[in-house]
Amino acid sequence: MRGGEKMKQKGFTLVELLVVIAIIGILSTVAIVNLNSARDKAKFASAQAAMSQMSTPIILCLDEEVTGNIASTYGQAAADWVIPAADAAPCDASSVSGSAFPDLTGSGWSYGTNYWHDSSSYSWGFCLLHSTIDDIGCDQDGCAASSTCT
Repeated sequence: MRGGEKMKQKGFTLVELLVVIAIIGILSTVAIVNLNSARDKAKFASAQAAMSQMSTPIILCLDEEVTGNIASTYGQAAADWVIPAADAAPCDASSVSGSAFPDLTGSGWSYGTNYWHDSSSYSWGFCLLHSTIDDIGCDQDGCAASSTCT
């Protein structure tokens, strides 16, 4: 240095770099939390759609041939939820051949089912259970979030 001239500094100070790193860290944390929430909502919608698709085969089954508690074939009482095998058909009715309960194990959901029919009416339901999301209750009127099926 000549004559007391100072060298010009180029670049960023350590404090400036730390502030930028902290801001990036906070933003990435917020993004990850939002992505996890979106993933859970997508799994919820997927499970709800899978179970909603089962309404038609079950209603056909109940209308066509079955009287009584269909779930009793699994050795359960009418008030109990039954966890069917993923490839099990809701009944042996010819109109529902090829229909099977969906396999939801990859989505983190488990479920039980119960349905009942007499000569004048029917009712059926699914309870889909997940550790971090509301349960889904399905009946002859459709599927919706539910906290009543645990």
